[in-house]
Parts: sequence; structure tokens; C-alpha cells
Amino acid sequence: MALAAIYYGIEGFQTVPSRHGGDLGIEAFTHTGVAVQCYAARANTSVDERYRNQRKKLTEDLAKLERHTPEVVRLLGETKIKNYLFMVPVFDSRRIVQHATAKSSEYRAKNLPHLHPEFRVTVVTDEIFAECKPKLQRQQSKLRELIDAGRVRLSPIGNLHPVRDLGVHPAIEVDGLPEIPPYVPRDIDRTLDDLTLNGGLVVIEGNSAAGKTRCAFEALVRNKPKASWESVLIPADGKALRQVIDTGYNFRNMVVWLDDLEEYMSSDGLNENIARTLCPDGRNDVLLLCTLRSKAKLELFATRPETEGMRGDRLLSPGRSIAKTIRLDRALSKRERRAAIRHASDIRIAQALAVTDDTGLAEFISAGPLAVERWLDGEHGANELGSALVSAAVDIRLTGYLSPLPREWIEACATVYLEERRKHRLTASDFSLAWEWATHEIQGASSCLIPKGNNTYSAFDYLIDYRQTAAEASAPHSDFAGFRELMVLKKIPGDVWHELFDRIALTDPYFLSCASRAEMVGHPALLADFQRKLQSRSIDLSHISDDQIITLVRSCVAINFCVGCMIQTTGLDFGLVVERLITALNIEPNAPLDVTDPRVEDLLYALHVIACDARPDLGERPSGKAIKDLSPDLIFALASVFIEHNAQPGAYIWLACAARIGVELASELINEMEKPRELIELESAKAYLWSDHARLPGGTADD
Repeated sequence: MALAAIYYGIEGFQTVPSRHGGDLGIEAFTHTGVAVQCYAARANTSVDERYRNQRKKLTEDLAKLERHTPEVVRLLGETKIKNYLFMVPVFDSRRIVQHATAKSSEYRAKNLPHLHPEFRVTVVTDEIFAECKPKLQRQQSKLRELIDAGRVRLSPIGNLHPVRDLGVHPAIEVDGLPEIPPYVPRDIDRTLDDLTLNGGLVVIEGNSAAGKTRCAFEALVRNKPKASWESVLIPADGKALRQVIDTGYNFRNMVVWLDDLEEYMSSDGLNENIARTLCPDGRNDVLLLCTLRSKAKLELFATRPETEGMRGDRLLSPGRSIAKTIRLDRALSKRERRAAIRHASDIRIAQALAVTDDTGLAEFISAGPLAVERWLDGEHGANELGSALVSAAVDIRLTGYLSPLPREWIEACATVYLEERRKHRLTASDFSLAWEWATHEIQGASSCLIPKGNNTYSAFDYLIDYRQTAAEASAPHSDFAGFRELMVLKKIPGDVWHELFDRIALTDPYFLSCASRAEMVGHPALLADFQRKLQSRSIDLSHISDDQIITLVRSCVAINFCVGCMIQTTGLDFGLVVERLITALNIEPNAPLDVTDPRVEDLLYALHVIACDARPDLGERPSGKAIKDLSPDLIFALASVFIEHNAQPGAYIWLACAARIGVELASELINEMEKPRELIELESAKAYLWSDHARLPGGTADD
């Protein structure tokens, strides 16, 4: 079947799961009228017995096409089957070909609504796809390289352990009880079952330790008998997922497991078009099953009205999302509590039910509150250095650095949280004991710091949620968008920023985003050093990747900071940045731009935000002056792309830019175009921002 998918093209090749109501006589079909049904008779049979088995199977499968006509019509839509391929490993009797020819005539005469007037049955082996075998072998070889390098894991569902392989938080250990407590059914289970069986992008959203990953795992186990899933693909990160796609691997009958979706949403990771590539319309055999912390969603997918729908925002944006999102509450409902009581013979569940505060079941079992308590106890004397390691990892994560952290980074930042008298007495033995304390599994469940391999670590996400919630709760009220996020950044000790500055490389994907966030909260050292290098010409724009610019844009959007201002603050030449991004698009005359390409989508998103924020169409602004020396044809080509895809207000702004720098056709078009509603709303919002109604707490409109 993999060869057939390559031969016909994955986008036009639809597999038909058979575990839920049968396969209706076909295992796959194309929208050009080819149907495929496979059959492998027992090995070591005689020629006559093989013929009889193949004849019987072909007769039965063709009968299904007639018996289940209404269902087959609903399955195929407007497609009519013209060539029915009966694929077998080997056939060595002419009589099966004669039988196929007879059946062709018989079924043409039936005039079934889903069969083409020229319907024909053809008996084949995979040799008809021989030209595709080298390509399949190359795909498999490249995938094997990624697996061997630890970039991805591909395994049958039954071979995966929920804790060690899929990320379910370990439970408190109790002698005599199983490692994983009984599953307490959740109210969302039935809806989740329907969503997963229909394939596509499914996201379980909720607070840390709400039970999202366990809920997802149980849905896989529960629905496997009904679904066509044969394996689970677990990429290490978003880039690894793209690397698998680049191999040409045939995503078919599988689950792509994305626990903590935010970790896959980097500029070189998952976005809307990647999701659509894996799960095109009309197919349901591939499931992208994801979990997402609510606070991570707020941080990573914050959008403004003028950028709504650009790049990957439609992956999750309300009203435009391609994701089927379902929310899981941390606290149990009354029905869920009744279900939990039935499992109260497990003392962990019994104790969780006995807790009188708002602690959720999964939260209690995974030791979330105990992890917070351990962290705070350490700070107050139980293990000050261990607690400092945890605080450092949490706060570095909040700077916007999303990758696992090297051990030496955490150690360097940890001393910031210690009293001065202790800093100078630390020994290697002290650090060794502190690491042991910080990575100790609390009652066999989660640890405060989680090893990620290669001597890197991540903070328990429950602690990250706790720190964010505490910082936001202490912030004064403000109508200023992004204010709470800024207050979280303000709570990070200054020396943590400084230690990060000493270690983060210029080539790191998060370099510019971390530097820009630091600048926003009064720590300009990293940007200042970057600016000095630009001015001395020891570095230039060639040292900055497109990914870093895109990440910088998204970071500014997340906390509602002007992208144009930040580009100027970094010392980068605004005009050159714009020219660099447009050039990377490779716009060619009379050649449509492939906006489904993830890289193209990322670049267009960045240029759209830059247009809305910096307003280069206004000549008196620095951004407007910066683009006056750019190629008019280049700017007009960009405007044309935005117009073609009705991406407003970016289309209007770039067209106005082209008109201002001398493109006559652009002047004619802009005079005929009404100012888009999005731009009018954007300008109104900017006016409000500088009004007395939008003052920051304790400040004035001029602050």
C-alpha cells in the first residue's frame, strides 16, 4: 500500500479504515477513479488452492460494492471507480484473470451509481509499482537515520509505555499498587472518542497536571480496535516532525503524538500547513493528538486583530482554527468524582478525593502541589541550593527560552537566588546533592527538574504555571494588552538575564526573542552588545537567520510590543530586514507563490506583522524612510502576493509603499481600493493606546 500511495500521490490517495464497520470492499481509492483491495493468501499453498482462495476473496469484495451501495457512494462522493485493482503477492493461474474479466462485464451491467461505465477489475502484484521501490527505500533509509539519531520514535501503540514513552506524569508510588493508578473516566471522553476517530488535529487543552496526557493515552487505547491506527510517531520537536515530512514518508494509518504542543510550535516546527499536509481534507486515517497547557497557549498564540489568521495562528485561533480543541478541567465534576469513588481501593485516589481544597485528581496523583511545596520548602531551608536550581530553570523558561536547559546554565543562574554569604562557599559536592534533590521523584511521581538527555533539564510544567499565576496575581490591573505578560518578565531576577546573556549564542533560535524581552523589562545588555557588533561590522544581517527574525516577530506579538520599534532597537537596518525577508520568498513574475509551503507562510506572517506595526507606508516614519531605497519592483511584487490572497491590512500597506516609491500601477490600484476595515480598527486602537483611557498603572499617557 505504501508503494501505491507514492505512485498515486499522497494527496489523492485515500485509505479506508476497516476496523469500524468493514472496508466496504476497498482498502484505498484515488479521486481519479482507482480503487485498491489487497489480499494475501496463506503461503505454501498449491496453485489451484491459491486460485480458489483469490477467486473467493475477489467475489466477496465485489459483492460488498453492490450490497453496501449507499455507504460506498457516501464514501466516494463524486468519484466513480473505473479501475479496481485486486492486489496480491503472487498469482500464477490465468483463471483468476479470466474471473476478473468476467466480473468486470457483470458489474458494468449492474449500472451501479458509484461504478464508471468502463469499470474494469485488474489483478496485479506490487510489481506494477516497481518504479516507486527505490523512492520507498530512500524514504525508509532517511527515516531510519532520524530514528537512530533519536529525533523520532515510531512504534505500535501496544509497545508504548504511558509514562516512559508518552509523557504521562508518573504517579505517587505505593507498595503493592500498580505503577499507574486506574483511569477515572472524564466527562470529555465520549466527545474525545468521536474527535479522534475522525482524525485530523485534536488538542486537549487544560492546566498543568489536569490529566491531559493520560486522557489522550486512554483515548488511543480505547479507540484502537475501531480505528485504522497501526503505529504512533513521536517527534523530538517541531523540527524533527518537519524532517520526517521532508523524507517523503507516507503518513498513513497512524497517530502523531505531540505532548506539550507549545514545544512543537517553533518557527521551524508545526503550523497550519504542516497540519493540513499530514491530515488533508477527506482523510481520517492520520490523527495528530496533542496536549496544550492553557498558559502556554496564551503565551505562544497571542494575536492581534490585524494578524489574526496569518501563519500558524489558524491552528488554534477561535473561530478560524483547524484544530478540534477540547478542554479538560483540573477539578473533577460530580460525575467524575462518583466514578473516582469506584476506584477508591487505590489509596492514591482515595487520598485525592479526601482533599478538601481545589486540588484536582491528576494534580494530586502526579504530585503537582507536592512539587510546589518541595520547591518552597527548599527555599526556606530544606535545600536552598536545590530550590535555587529549580527557580533558575523556571525563570529561564519564562524568558522565552523554550529548549531544554544545559546543566551549567542552570547552575550559573542558581546562585542568584542564594544569600551572598552562601554563594562563595559552594562546592561540587553541594551541587551534586542539590541536583539529586531537584531531580528526585516525589513519592515516585514527578520531580521538580526533569532530565531531558545530553545533560539538559526542563522544569516541571506545573511549577511554570505556578510561577506565572503568582506573578500575574500580584500585578496591578491594566487594560494595556500584554501588561500581565510583561509583569511576569519583570519578576525574573536581573542577574538571571545577565547569566543568560553570557551563554546564549548569536545563532540560537531564541537569541533575538530573549534579547528583545530583556530590553522590554530594562535589561538591554544583550541587545547593546549585539548593536556594538553591528556597528563595528564584526557581524551583519548575514549572521541572523530568517528563523530568528520570525521568532522575534512572534515574541513581540505575544506581549503586544511594536515589531518595528524592536527591529530598530536591535540596531538592525529596517530596510535590509524587509529586503531580506522579501528576497527569501523568491517571488518570480507569472509564477504563483506556494503559500502552503511552511517557510513561505512564516515569511509572509513576519512581513504582515511588520507592515501593521511599523507602517512603512507612512513616509515620515523611520520605517518609511528605510524602505525608500528598496527596489520598487520588489515591494510591488510583495504587495501583489498579499492582494492575491486578500491578506489585509498588509496588502493595503505594502501597496501604498509601492505607490509611494514610484510604482505607477500601485498608485492606480491604491486609489481604487478602500482602506480595509482591519486597518481602520488598527488605527483606532493605536489612538486609544495613547489616550488617557489606556494609561499604565501609576503612569501617564506619555509614559
